[in-house]
Amino acid sequence: MVPEEVLLLQFKVQLHNISKPPVWRKVSVPANFSFDKFHSVIQEAFGWYDAHLYQFSPKGFNSSPQIGIPDDSGWDDEEIINSKKIKLSAIFTEKG
Repeated sequence: MVPEEVLLLQFKVQLHNISKPPVWRKVSVPANFSFDKFHSVIQEAFGWYDAHLYQFSPKGFNSSPQIGIPDDSGWDDEEIINSKKIKLSAIFTEKG
């Protein structure tokens, strides 16, 4: 039996507003990872302890769609896509 090929996505994750020197990590993850799992990979790559909420904006800082932990309180006007329910492959579809 031949193992199924797993598509990997490679990301450069750089901290915003830190440039002297820039702080970044290169990570490779399976395309079928959820954004929640991707968040866990980033936490490990930087040696962080998962102490804050998170949000992804795949088209650039603070753009739509917003992917994170939905606010069920009804106070948030913007819709947040649940990071546990959306896979990286749903957003990152182009090579390069």
